[in-house]
Amino acid sequence: MSRRRGQTGSISVNGNWWTVRFWKDVPGREDRVYMREKICPTSGLGLLTASERKRKAKEIIAASGADKPETLQVYVASFSGTTFRRQSETWLCAARKRKVAPSTLYNWESSLENWILPASIFGTPFGDLYLADIKRAVAQELIDHLVDGGLSPKTIQNYFQVVKMVFSLCVNEDGEELYPRNWNKMGLIIPKVNKKKQRRPCFSREVMNHLANSPTIKPKMRMLFILCGATGLRIGEALGIRTEKILDHGSRIIINEKAWRGEMHDYLKTEKGSVRSILPKARRSC
Repeated sequence: MSRRRGQTGSISVNGNWWTVRFWKDVPGREDRVYMREKICPTSGLGLLTASERKRKAKEIIAASGADKPETLQVYVASFSGTTFRRQSETWLCAARKRKVAPSTLYNWESSLENWILPASIFGTPFGDLYLADIKRAVAQELIDHLVDGGLSPKTIQNYFQVVKMVFSLCVNEDGEELYPRNWNKMGLIIPKVNKKKQRRPCFSREVMNHLANSPTIKPKMRMLFILCGATGLRIGEALGIRTEKILDHGSRIIINEKAWRGEMHDYLKTEKGSVRSILPKARRSC
């Protein structure tokens, strides 16, 4: 669209009227439509001069939106016929090429497969809806579906963020979104996360003492529990520790890898991989 020049139109007489003809993209039609609009009568009251007719013709074309990028975007979107399911597959492929963490990809895929795509929205699975049809009412229906499913506010926000990211990747060759959505101004009712009441699962001191001292638990497992409890390591970080990363007689451990589903990853969940000391004071408290 940016390469198209603004139209001046073709001015001619049609019956008792001066008219202007111009091209316009119309959703649902492969070829542009040759439009005709009246400018002024050819005589009598309302007759305009030649220069006034040219100016009025430009105003008519501008008002029609024929030269606006948004008009072309809607036109292209009407033919792409992209469903949310198809676009989500494209989005996931792009995420894999960016080498997104496997655990993150797993969570995204799980949210799509189990909750978003099969959600019944006005009798139709959300995944089968066309992106052009997913607007405020549909988005709110999806959110209500997640709420009715008993998901926590934080989980609902995370899942709806997936929907936003799928939309953001649907762009034309110039990088412009084909289905622009201002989600913040839609007035969607999304459950708010109460950080004070947010569920943060953790073991109590009594449970940790039992795990560390119980004779029924294997020594290696007890050592793993003690390590996680004393340092606040995530379980994947703890399982990813190599013997050569244990320094200073066990007082320091280099944490820059993690284990996930039988695989070793040379990065952590956050970018703050560092050397951590094993001290009685835990990094995280209950």
